[in-house]
Amino acid sequence: MPASAADDFLFDAAKFRSQSRLPILCWINGTTKGGAIFRSAQPTSGITRRSRDDENLVEYAFKNIKKKKTIFQY
Repeated sequence: MPASAADDFLFDAAKFRSQSRLPILCWINGTTKGGAIFRSAQPTSGITRRSRDDENLVEYAFKNIKKKKTIFQY
């Protein structure tokens, strides 16, 4: 998860996904810019509803992969 993410933000983002499964980085290509694979559960709300927290989490991850920054901590 992003090191700077507050617990409340992550819990709210997780509520939008089936079984509260957040997007996770599975693979990143270290030789080219932006090559990455994320996996996550389906949204629980269907396609007509949105979660700003979920969108912000995914956007944060993609922006920082392009900059080749460390974005996750274990």
